[in-house]
Amino acid sequence: MKKKIAVVYGGQSHEHEVSLRSGLTFLQQIDYAKFSVTPVLITKDGVWTKYKELNSSINSLDELHIDENFQNAMTYDWQTNIDVFFPLIHGETGEDGKLQGFLELINVPYVGSNVEASAVGMNKVLSKMVASQLGAVNIVPYTFIRKETYSSNAEITLEFDYPAFVKPARAGSSVGVSKVYNEEELKVALNSAFKVDSLVLIEKGINGQEIEVAVIGKENPEASVVGEIEFVSDFYDYENKYMNDSSIMHIPARIDEALQETVRKQAINVYTSIGCEGYARVDFFLEKETDLIYFNEINTSPGMTNKSMFPVLFSNKYSFTELLSEIIEATIN
Repeated sequence: MKKKIAVVYGGQSHEHEVSLRSGLTFLQQIDYAKFSVTPVLITKDGVWTKYKELNSSINSLDELHIDENFQNAMTYDWQTNIDVFFPLIHGETGEDGKLQGFLELINVPYVGSNVEASAVGMNKVLSKMVASQLGAVNIVPYTFIRKETYSSNAEITLEFDYPAFVKPARAGSSVGVSKVYNEEELKVALNSAFKVDSLVLIEKGINGQEIEVAVIGKENPEASVVGEIEFVSDFYDYENKYMNDSSIMHIPARIDEALQETVRKQAINVYTSIGCEGYARVDFFLEKETDLIYFNEINTSPGMTNKSMFPVLFSNKYSFTELLSEIIEATIN
């Protein structure tokens, strides 16, 4: 008998549009011989829209048909109608433990990291603390500022040299990220980042390669090959990730095999130290002058679009369809 999957996408985060793309790709790539799929959209206003069950692929989200009998997420009998949820909401409310907490309250299994791991992984400051202490990995020199304690009139002194990166601490897809070269640019970037999050990370810019590893599983996590993002632009911001062709994926990364194996082991260390399960993507910097590997961040709900790194990293072993099956079956078996 087919297992019944509910894929949840959209959400109230700044990554709503990316999540829509991930949701559509999921509906196109899932193995309908094994699974039936119920699409569930969460709008930008937080309203849940349940669509009728699918048993074959679609070309567009416009092809979905609303389930008129669905009233609201709190009263619907999910346990009878769904075997497992697959959350594909990126960013706040979907990747930070909130959605996971709701799914635990309604007692339906879900794919991916639990509440605690999701919350830690989503917070760039907390994830650096945990990964460095428990995962024994290097982290880039950084500081952080809270919006409520920040004054634009105050002088900002960093304990490391420019350039620096300014990042909302609890957002993904490089939303609100800026590269700055002096204090004046830093203050402008902070104002921009505070529009996304009240907690902002400032970290030293590393002259190096951005390398990434996908990880799946729980008890015995499996790491993918190491991938590399080569920038045509100055850095990999939101537009370059999803709007422009200004980056090149190198898979495998342009580093020697011994270093690749070290990165893969460190990715698993980060994954397990934070308590992740299901799947995640772990990002690092490789400093050119020293060959030091620095943990950058972990994504517990990485993008599943046609430009996303996660599925491509496992493409030497699994097709996209096989990869989704592997992740889901590890949860329900």
